[in-house]
Amino acid sequence: MRPVTKGARGTYPIDIPVNTLKAYTTAAQATRRWTFTKQNVIDLWSATPSAFEIVTGLLAYKTWGSKMQDDRYDNLEASLGVLETQLSSDDKGYKAATPILMGRIGKICSYCEQVLPDSVELEHCVPKGEFPYFWITWDNFLLSCGSCNTSGTGKGTGPSRATVKSWGGAKNPGEVTLYNAVRAKYVWPDDDQNAYQLLKPALWYRDTHNVPITWKQLDDAASVGPDVKLGLVDLETRYVSATLKVGVNAAQVYEVAVKQVPSGQQAIDSITYFGLDLPGTASTRDSRRYMRTIEWMTAVFLLRPLAAANAGNFAYELERLLVSLTGRGHFSVWARVASLMFNAMPVPGGGGGTIVEAILNGANVPTIWPGTDLTDVP
Repeated sequence: MRPVTKGARGTYPIDIPVNTLKAYTTAAQATRRWTFTKQNVIDLWSATPSAFEIVTGLLAYKTWGSKMQDDRYDNLEASLGVLETQLSSDDKGYKAATPILMGRIGKICSYCEQVLPDSVELEHCVPKGEFPYFWITWDNFLLSCGSCNTSGTGKGTGPSRATVKSWGGAKNPGEVTLYNAVRAKYVWPDDDQNAYQLLKPALWYRDTHNVPITWKQLDDAASVGPDVKLGLVDLETRYVSATLKVGVNAAQVYEVAVKQVPSGQQAIDSITYFGLDLPGTASTRDSRRYMRTIEWMTAVFLLRPLAAANAGNFAYELERLLVSLTGRGHFSVWARVASLMFNAMPVPGGGGGTIVEAILNGANVPTIWPGTDLTDVP
């Protein structure tokens, strides 16, 4: 998983950070049943509530409310229904974060790392339906493909409040406590600087030459070796084959797949939660593993000229590679293949740094993989 730095909210119009909400939740939560009216907002926050306090009043209603009142606010000139519509709109509401995030971290799924189509889904890490206090909070946003964000293939609506409460020991945990519990349960690319180390891709092959027939992880050297060559592919069945050299045997054709190698329970839970290693079917329209596998083969092929480069032509071959990477996703696949192929090999000619560093630093640009946090990669 590609670790990213999405930065502060910038031009995103709603300034409600998670930690600020903590001070506002205690009083509202204590009432258990809360009606959204002008007087109740005044009683809860202040004599002259700000737009921020009115919005948090709405969020308190969505979390603990018993009924809706359509009172108007003099300083906002909007009823509850209009306010809620505005907060979900493309230009004034949470969806306004989408183009900002695309500029910061690229038009790439935050979880499976494939390039996103024109229809980009703004992802609520902590689900807005169960935890509406974080419905419009910048800290809670990432970008997702449909498969990672859909029930059956991915996280869907996310864990329920009852489930999250069961993870902790507090009898009546606050909203921020619940938010932090969801964030701690899984690997998140904007929270976990070591996301790449926790969820690394690896090449697996289906061993049909031995009984029982099983999927096995190919050793690192063979995964990027000279015998690796893409074979037949079929998007309808999500089938990918490749020529591989397994052990001391001659190179043969195997069905292959790139799967995650988790480090720790948090990573194991994340693979299941996001459905990252599901094989995919035509009926679910899930092609994540299929595309990731083809990308591995592509990376092996396109990185080979760089492996043969010398001091005289390394810069040229690197530039050719970076042009090829423009508009591509799957950072973790490329980082893994490069690290296996080059290890700590220095840049030819003593220019400083390693070949892997030259590739990843060169690709950390708006046209390839912007906003990548390379602190703990590879």
